Amino acid sequence: MKTIMKSVLCVVSLLLVVCFSVYSQEIYRWVDERGNINYTTRYDWIPPQYRNQVSEQPEQIEHNQKARTQVVEPAQKAEQKRKLITRSKPEEPKQKSPSASSKRISPADQPILHAKKTGKFTLKSPAFSDRERIPYKYARRGEDLSPPLIWENPPKGTKSYVLTVEDPDAPRKTWVHWVIFNIPGDQTGLPEGIPNEKVLANGIQQARNDFWDFGYGGPDPPSGVHRYIFTLIALDVEKMDKLRRRIIKKHTLGKATLTGLYG
Repeated sequence: MKTIMKSVLCVVSLLLVVCFSVYSQEIYRWVDERGNINYTTRYDWIPPQYRNQVSEQPEQIEHNQKARTQVVEPAQKAEQKRKLITRSKPEEPKQKSPSASSKRISPADQPILHAKKTGKFTLKSPAFSDRERIPYKYARRGEDLSPPLIWENPPKGTKSYVLTVEDPDAPRKTWVHWVIFNIPGDQTGLPEGIPNEKVLANGIQQARNDFWDFGYGGPDPPSGVHRYIFTLIALDVEKMDKLRRRIIKKHTLGKATLTGLYG
């Protein structure tokens, strides 16, 4: 009798171990438009149009749990983070004393002073140089903030800008991380941390990215080092009611690019 009981306990223990190993990693299942059943262990590999068939991604669950335990920021600091873009023309450079020239200037206040005048339409960031690594705070698993950007020497007749950020090294297709348009033609930069909202100040708008969010979504490559191409497009129209590739192509005056690396 004791031998039989020991055998039963061994079988039950073995079943518990097998069940734990199978369910320790979450597997997502969805059905595509052709009726095919698909499986994956990564939420971000699921096409956006099928994500409503599964629960929220593990990273988002972890983020929500951490957010509940964090101390709420002071109202003043939170308001500064959500401060919308304001249109301002750069002031004429003034003669400065040696002591005044060493004073640091915020790129959001005077972005044109940080860009070297080369005569060419250029796009730069105070946070990283072209072909250099994007800092962790701008990654999706970091603070997921949009990086500060500055540009100079736009084409003559520029009335507005469109900015896109894309990852051409994504597994299945070029992954869109950010689309912001109707940026006023007299603006010379974007500050860090643009709010993830559809409509901003001065008529500026943001489209959905491939994470299915409005605004910026930081780098989050599944493996290896990926390129993240920031493309600023100068247009000869002040505003677009709808974002269409054919309209952008028709009204493009010039482009400037900046490539960051992450992985």
